[in-house]
Amino acid sequence: MVRVALANIVRASSPDDSVARAVAAIEDAGHANADILCFPEAYVPGHRLMGATVPPPDQMFLQRAWAPSGSLMRA
Repeated sequence: MVRVALANIVRASSPDDSVARAVAAIEDAGHANADILCFPEAYVPGHRLMGATVPPPDQMFLQRAWAPSGSLMRA
């Protein structure tokens, strides 16, 4: 049996906020014994929606963003 969790989290106010919220969601899913956690598309660094202000893509930011979440994932 596989337990799937959905990260139904609000839109972040900044790329750094999106990482913090994603890490918190991963921790919560882990406490609930979820095997798979599904996020909204492009949650990190932020949705590129009409009217949304999101900085341009930044490869260095994305590499740093993976660091805290990677240590929380189970093998």
